[in-house]
Amino acid sequence: MFIKILVMILIGLLAGSITGLIPGLHINTVCFIIMAGSSFLLQHFSALEIAMLIISMAVTHTFIDSIPSIYLGAPSGETGALIVLPGHKMLLEGKGHSAVMLTALGSLFSLTLSIAILPLLFFLFKALYPLVKEWIGFILLAASLFIIARGNKKLLSLAFFFLSGILGLSAFRALDDQALMPMLSGLFGISILLLSLRGESALPEQKIERILPIKKKEARKGVIGATLASSIAAFLPGFGNAQAAIMAQSVIGKLSTAGTLLLLGGINTANMAISIITLLAIGKARNGALVTVSKLIERLTPSLAIKIAGVALVAGGVAVILAKIYSERFSKILRRISYKKLIIGIISMIIVLVTFGSGWRGIILLTTATCIGISASLLGIAKNNLMGCLILPVVCYFLGLA
Repeated sequence: MFIKILVMILIGLLAGSITGLIPGLHINTVCFIIMAGSSFLLQHFSALEIAMLIISMAVTHTFIDSIPSIYLGAPSGETGALIVLPGHKMLLEGKGHSAVMLTALGSLFSLTLSIAILPLLFFLFKALYPLVKEWIGFILLAASLFIIARGNKKLLSLAFFFLSGILGLSAFRALDDQALMPMLSGLFGISILLLSLRGESALPEQKIERILPIKKKEARKGVIGATLASSIAAFLPGFGNAQAAIMAQSVIGKLSTAGTLLLLGGINTANMAISIITLLAIGKARNGALVTVSKLIERLTPSLAIKIAGVALVAGGVAVILAKIYSERFSKILRRISYKKLIIGIISMIIVLVTFGSGWRGIILLTTATCIGISASLLGIAKNNLMGCLILPVVCYFLGLA
């Protein structure tokens, strides 16, 4: 059995690398394929072994998916959307590799800390969930308004929050799950790429630095903040990684670009680990990978949860090495490519992906989102306010307005 589990982990590492490196290819798609072929797979592997594959794939994905966000400006999820701006900033400074490694190390440290506190979270979730489940919508709305109130240009920020929120409501009604790629790529990807063309016409040589540009104190703050924020995101339905990241940044104070990337990488992965305890404590799966696992394993016991957490830790240890290898390859490739041609190529790639994935409605959504993203940047509005595109639809759902 040990050999089989090891093989499944290796397959998961490969699958997570593929989904992480290709924008628009989500682990939920692979999970759907696995479930469709589960009757065949269960003839050769146990449900636990297949679950190990899914967990290792999902964890690896969270380590790798920062690479297209940073190097290509093509976010594959909500956390990737927030990574684009600080990641692209470091890329233009010749520190793209350091940006990737900051997110990867944030993922590894937060994953380790999350697994260490899983027993404590189990009892907290068990006790608190019955008390807050009726107030989720109000909690999300209050958290969003709190974030806006702490920023500059409050009225404009509020306007863009609701503007992006209305866009999100319309997009999900028209395209359902297919809305995510064009909406996030427009708000956070193409809008940033187009504006970056006004500056440097070529990317600087990317440095492979051994010492990352972050102080130990800020690194500790980022890892602890990521773990605590992920605990909230895994506990509250509808409170996603993006909302957790924004809340964490508002509470723990201003972080440098490096600290922000460490925080975002940590949240992306810690949420996956903590969701294991959410499933065990309150029977709720908070992401596609855990939903699939819950369908394969009828009842998650504490001993199974420990095994799954162990696999997640092993996958994370290997994934940080893979992230380093992939990032170094990307850095070398970028040296030989014209920056303007690269930007045009990336935008073209996103348009093609959106066209095949969402059709003409996706292109309209991508164009609209890009215009909103550019307008926010030109007016000096923080990009995190555009996360209203995800927050407002969730708030409306829980308040019974959508």
